[in-house]
Amino acid sequence: MISISVDKRKQRELVRAIQGLSNDLPREMAVVINNTVKRGVSLIAKEVQPRLPVSQKVIKKKLKTGSFATKKKLRSSVTMKYSHRLALKEFKPTQKAAGTSYLSKSGRGMVPGAFMGPKPGVKEPKLNGHVFKRIGKSRNPITRLDAASPWGVVMKNSLTPVIVRKIQQGFDKEMDKRISAKIRKKMGKY
Repeated sequence: MISISVDKRKQRELVRAIQGLSNDLPREMAVVINNTVKRGVSLIAKEVQPRLPVSQKVIKKKLKTGSFATKKKLRSSVTMKYSHRLALKEFKPTQKAAGTSYLSKSGRGMVPGAFMGPKPGVKEPKLNGHVFKRIGKSRNPITRLDAASPWGVVMKNSLTPVIVRKIQQGFDKEMDKRISAKIRKKMGKY
């Protein structure tokens, strides 16, 4: 989980901008927090995507957003779970005679003896396109193959400080935007 702190100077500016409007500060802070969380999800996906050959849409599915901030509860969160590994299906696999090839960071990788499609004996359409491999010489057991996880990419490449810094900058930018909008509105220029 990533924690973002509020700059006291900016908080004082926001209080001055909306002075006399008692209910506006918590509402404005909730708007700032919610906008920062939305942008934070996109920012995390943008940081992870160059290091993992899948789309940002796939990475965003593995991020969990906490409940939105309200006037009474000024907090929200973005969480990336440790156990979320991406299925090899997401790496654009193609069936070859020798196995299955997939998109990797350094080109195309190959899993010898792997096959695509639904798991034999299972008639679930959600398993279509997945990559499976037999374990051992007998026909069973069969296992679905998974690849790297976005969490692993963040930890291996030490992206947490970079992500926190960029989210903090986005939070500060959003605070400045809300402060200047309130000041313009109060002065009648809006």
